[in-house]
Amino acid sequence: MLSVLKPVRACLATMLALVVQFGLGMILNLYVSVPASDQHASFVREVETAPFTLTAHALVGLLLIGAGGVFMIRAIGTGDRLVIALAAAGLGTILGAFVAGEAFVRDGQTSVSLTMAMLTGAALACYIAALVRLGAVRRPGEGAQARVADAAWPAGHTAAMPLTPGWQDRGLASPPVPGERGAGDHGLGGRSGESR
Repeated sequence: MLSVLKPVRACLATMLALVVQFGLGMILNLYVSVPASDQHASFVREVETAPFTLTAHALVGLLLIGAGGVFMIRAIGTGDRLVIALAAAGLGTILGAFVAGEAFVRDGQTSVSLTMAMLTGAALACYIAALVRLGAVRRPGEGAQARVADAAWPAGHTAAMPLTPGWQDRGLASPPVPGERGAGDHGLGGRSGESR
């Protein structure tokens, strides 16, 4: 189950960044005007000279692309096709929203802003679905190893239950459970006393 924790954390981090990005986008769209000088500037120049909210929005966008890439790698590690597909879809929608954001800075069209918001929502939906799926996924082999370990013990015993060494030499048909009559040193002592 530990193998699922890393992709879960990466997914949660990406989702948190998406929520922050959505909030920044709403503030930018409603309350901040993009300077005319930034409409034809490069991305680096835009980050350097733009208002704080626009700069933060652009930087969080880059962070989202990185987070989506990390989750994609973690998803591949799980070997689950659905999780991989959702991670790829989420990363694709993040990239689409980033491109739409750059287009919005250039022309300020409301349709582009709507596209950016819709893609952000779609990305969030992908990661929510991936998180739900990860909750039901165990890395291939973990469940099988546990079943093989349990199958090696007699009925009523599990690998988690400690056994008393030497039970085969004492003629027992199965390993004694600690606390039962004949188990451990107490059982050996009792048998020795009987022989005396």
